[in-house]
Amino acid sequence: MSVAEAQEFLGDGTRVSADAAGRANLTAAHRALGRLADVGLGYLTLGQPLTTLSGGEQQRLKLATHMGEKGGVYVLDEPTSAGTRTPPAVRPSCRAGLVG
Repeated sequence: MSVAEAQEFLGDGTRVSADAAGRANLTAAHRALGRLADVGLGYLTLGQPLTTLSGGEQQRLKLATHMGEKGGVYVLDEPTSAGTRTPPAVRPSCRAGLVG
């Protein structure tokens, strides 16, 4: 299942009848998946080995991980040309969240 498919499967969590801890876990999972999608990694398969990711995908994964923390400064320098497979650019909404 891809990140995007997992987001769709989980939905927003409001239809799930779970206890408070279950809802908190779903909310945390939804936020993590959202950060992956925000940096353009919605096509990755959940559980995909890190050794199969390109350098750019690894950088985006690291960015998505750090986006969950408080504070920090991120300088994004996207190359103008790449190999045969270029991941989608960081979403504008994500960039606004990074700046603001």
